[in-house]
Amino acid sequence: MDVNARNYRWSEFHNKVCQMCDIGEDETMKHVMLECEKYERDRHEMMQVILSELGHNRDERVEKTGREWMVLLLGLCRDE
Repeated sequence: MDVNARNYRWSEFHNKVCQMCDIGEDETMKHVMLECEKYERDRHEMMQVILSELGHNRDERVEKTGREWMVLLLGLCRDE
């Protein structure tokens, strides 16, 4: 994934900070996938699709850690 925290050395501005939101966080994969306010709606929709594919009801609340969500979002989970 092309994120500033990874590519800032080669970018024109040499900046790690996320340019999509105003909270001043470094743009890491974790930030983009789990935290960035700009992607909140898209992230919610994607999580609903994933949960539906896993057999969860749309209204059911599913508690997962950031790492667990990251695994699901990236499709690395084999047993679920």
